Amino acid sequence: QRSFSGNEGESSLTLQPISFPYLLEDVTCELIYKAGQLELRSASAKHGNSHLQTEGSIRQVDGGWIAQLKWLPTTRLKVDSDLISSLPRRLRETLQQADFQGPVGVLGWTQVGPITSSLTVDQIPATWDLELDLEDTKLRDGSWIQGIRGTVRVAGYSTQSGPMADGFVLLDAMTIKGVPVTNIRGPFAIREGEVLLGRRVGETTSLKTSASVTPNDISADVFGGQTL
Repeated sequence: QRSFSGNEGESSLTLQPISFPYLLEDVTCELIYKAGQLELRSASAKHGNSHLQTEGSIRQVDGGWIAQLKWLPTTRLKVDSDLISSLPRRLRETLQQADFQGPVGVLGWTQVGPITSSLTVDQIPATWDLELDLEDTKLRDGSWIQGIRGTVRVAGYSTQSGPMADGFVLLDAMTIKGVPVTNIRGPFAIREGEVLLGRRVGETTSLKTSASVTPNDISADVFGGQTL
């Protein structure tokens, strides 16, 4: 077993992971290596206004490596062109189509791999179980929906045809074409790039994740009254 650590005040480390080509600066962490496994402790990095903090492990499996990361409470990503262009193609296309932008806090975990030399970035499998804290996000450059605040739970995995995920929203507020909407609640499902909302979630088979819920209507309050 060998231990390596980096501290503030030492030379700054910059890296760009092959499976997530997002330039990370001011990287600090403690690394503990055992045969076939690299353990990460108190890892942190920055990219512009984004800050990532995680812990986890990278372990060797037959033919490759698997990385499992737990995202810590101070992780905050700014969803912009830099981040979106670093994502796998199908997920990238989904976010580009929605034109989703803004700061997002991240909790939960992500597993990536097996990572092998024969796979391209878009072919590397990924699984996730996340709680996303939307802080003032928008869609369609804000011309359609803006001021989105609240929580999104989502869990799923990647496929060659696009992401598969179940989840639900617990949003405090948003503005839709100038109309304030509050207390938005309800389920959603993503099936290879198609987004199903509310009772339409029942049209597909549940993935039975921690974020899968019973299909029901999306509810919200508009002008003090509830609408479905």
